[in-house]
Amino acid sequence: MPRDPRYDVLFEPVKIGPRTARNRFYQVPHCTGMGHVMPRAEAAMRGVKAEGGWAVVSTQECDIHPTSDILPFPEGRLWDDRDIPGLALMAESVHCHGALAAIELTHHGPTTANHYSREAPMGPAHQPISWDAPVQARAMDKSDIRDYRRWHRAAALRARKAGFDMANAGYATMPSDIAGESLATGGVGWSWMLPKTSRHPDLALKWLDYILSDAVMTRRASHASSWMVYPRALSGLKPTQPVLASVFAAADKGVGYNPSVYMPGNVLEAYLQVIQGLIGGQIGAEAGMAQIDGQMQQAAK
Repeated sequence: MPRDPRYDVLFEPVKIGPRTARNRFYQVPHCTGMGHVMPRAEAAMRGVKAEGGWAVVSTQECDIHPTSDILPFPEGRLWDDRDIPGLALMAESVHCHGALAAIELTHHGPTTANHYSREAPMGPAHQPISWDAPVQARAMDKSDIRDYRRWHRAAALRARKAGFDMANAGYATMPSDIAGESLATGGVGWSWMLPKTSRHPDLALKWLDYILSDAVMTRRASHASSWMVYPRALSGLKPTQPVLASVFAAADKGVGYNPSVYMPGNVLEAYLQVIQGLIGGQIGAEAGMAQIDGQMQQAAK
């Protein structure tokens, strides 16, 4: 039967940088359970997608360095040149059917324990990792940041050698806390920073209001994959995990939490002095905030 002309645009070629996708069907990165453990099966599955008409076929997460080891999950891997042949199988399989091959270069930062590589996890601040292991991630310094950028570049060059046409930006990007600009003091929960140079702060605030709304947070907490405890009361919540159900029941009226504090790096010393004063009982909360605010005003001049 003839195609509805309203959908003709979906089948038009699209230029993506120096490459041209044969249509607008882009298979975004998704996991398969095969990854670097079963590279031939991975290549065959992605090739079937290309054969079926997708213009671009992507890998799943592809770890770029041993400090981003997510085993036992069998994701992609591009730690060094030894990983190129396995990924090249997929790129070749996709190209055989006229599609472009994309790779998702990823560093998991403070979200994985590095069970296999035994490397210490790293992140934008000292913090427990966010997956199920009693492991602490160390805070990155400027040397780590330089290494991190170098690892990404090296992985991109290896991906080109493997035959990939483009790269997707992997999740868990970092770091967000650079000395001299802003420093996180730690805390529990989610944090966002809105740059002063943002052109549309009103839209960003609307988005934050939405994702922090009771409706969205209740839906997230009720999802079968949820393992998070939220720092306030949520009405009508029915967690699927029995242990979370009992935790939320005990925290029905809210639990309270220590929010992360962001401030210019050049007032950190004043902040630490105020904390010491609060602990020692020599200063009250309002006076402490006034001191920090005064230092921030002075630093802004």
